[in-house]
Amino acid sequence: MRILPLFLLSLTALQGAQAQVASTLDQVLDPAIKTTMLMSSEPPYEMPLIWLGSEQQLQLTFDELMPYAQRQSDFTVDFVPCNADWEPVRILPLEFFEGYPQRLITDWTRSDPTQVMRPYTHYAFVFPEAGEAFKMSGNYLLRVYRDGDDDKTVLIRRFVVAENMVEVKQFSALSTLARQPMRTLDIEVSAGVLESPDPLSYIRTKVLQNYRWDNAIEVQPSYIADQRFRYHLELPEAFGGGQEFRRFSTASLRIVMQQVKLLLQDPDSGYTALLYPDSPSPRSTVSAARDFNGGFWPQNVLYLDNDPAIHADYVQVRFSLNTSAQLPGEVYLTGRFADWAADPRAAMAYNPETKHYESTLLLKQGLYDYTYLVRKPDGSLDERLMNGAFTESENYYTMLIYYKGPGDRSHRVVGVGHVNHGQ
Repeated sequence: MRILPLFLLSLTALQGAQAQVASTLDQVLDPAIKTTMLMSSEPPYEMPLIWLGSEQQLQLTFDELMPYAQRQSDFTVDFVPCNADWEPVRILPLEFFEGYPQRLITDWTRSDPTQVMRPYTHYAFVFPEAGEAFKMSGNYLLRVYRDGDDDKTVLIRRFVVAENMVEVKQFSALSTLARQPMRTLDIEVSAGVLESPDPLSYIRTKVLQNYRWDNAIEVQPSYIADQRFRYHLELPEAFGGGQEFRRFSTASLRIVMQQVKLLLQDPDSGYTALLYPDSPSPRSTVSAARDFNGGFWPQNVLYLDNDPAIHADYVQVRFSLNTSAQLPGEVYLTGRFADWAADPRAAMAYNPETKHYESTLLLKQGLYDYTYLVRKPDGSLDERLMNGAFTESENYYTMLIYYKGPGDRSHRVVGVGHVNHGQ
């Protein structure tokens, strides 16, 4: 076997990664891959972010549906640095990472055959390991591919490496000055330590709602003075307050739990959970129920003291939405479990007999937030049509401050702020 110098290995990894990343959205490209999660070891756990120079880690987990007789797959992980717009940048792995540029996932466990009717293998990958570290802050992609072949990418996840160089203050308020109450978000960034003779050219600020990148917005300062940047957002206009997310639970397959109308078991096809039909949210009221801000948590109540990773079964979950008539557009189920996308695998079909939109998804046991998304005839996506928009709804906001100064190869993330708005 020919041994390549580390520099050549890094160059090969760089060329392969940049050649193969056609889309940088969070996505699962292989239908056998389920329940993908990228979580932080520190709160907020749902935001995959690492502080530069810290011992903080991220953990990627996912399942691969496969029979017990089949050998586990060989999956490789690599990292791709990106600019503030999530475009891959040409930086060698040796420049942004201390450690091996590509790693094989070796932590895998078979599902428990005494509890699970749909067999799968559970994979876990924790990074950076001891002795490894990121050298540069910024946006990164985590890419997983099969059998050492980067043409066989199975999933992509975004994460952020940040450095604490600027102070970020955020203020959340409910304004009653307007005819309709309105929630506002004010941000102040103190960037005196940065070299920025032209601040608007060097510094960019992005805001995420509920850790989502699909609807993240870039905001411009309303006031600049003495290297202080102030931003003002009226949230119904910026994001739409939305409704609290709908939720169901399949954490038990012995009794019906939240939103589950009926549980069925077939010796060949496994479990099916029929949910109560949903209706479009009333336009004038917001749900008082608190949610996971669109997230999900695998869980089997029979094994609360153990890792649910291999004890939770997969369930066919049947959804229905009562609209009384067919809508002018396509309807999708979405949430973090569907990467917030209009995923064809989560599309709903209209049944003219029941006057319901219907869909069945194979999901791991647990608690799930979900919502409905409508793709209008013009191609735009609308969450408000089925869910309403309310200033009172609770949402979590993350502010990311990007900086690209003289000599920087890409945008760094130099400040982060968080606020739970509406709690």
